[in-house]
Amino acid sequence: MMNTFTWAAEQQNMVQEVEFQVLSAKLGDGYVQRVGKGMNSKDAKWSLVFLGRQQRIDEITEFLDEHAGWCSFLWTPPGQSTAIVTTCGAYSQEHQGADVWRLSATFEKGFQP
Repeated sequence: MMNTFTWAAEQQNMVQEVEFQVLSAKLGDGYVQRVGKGMNSKDAKWSLVFLGRQQRIDEITEFLDEHAGWCSFLWTPPGQSTAIVTTCGAYSQEHQGADVWRLSATFEKGFQP
């Protein structure tokens, strides 16, 4: 069974990027034929920010480190009711002062057969 990421991100700082994978062939007279590349041609990734005390940020980074950028986990994007398969290949931490830390992470949508 896949692990589930349960920490809530700061929604006002969330950015979602969507990219469609498309194959195209240029034909005569300026005509271009396009088709989706593969069964899952919609890629999505989210730039997320988590703010909190050192203990909270440590819990999140421990979870991400356990998955090492290649091992998938379940996560429910804000505004959605269904969890999706994701990976996190990179994150960064920034000390905000006192015991407050900012963690920035990028989650990428994955696919399971």
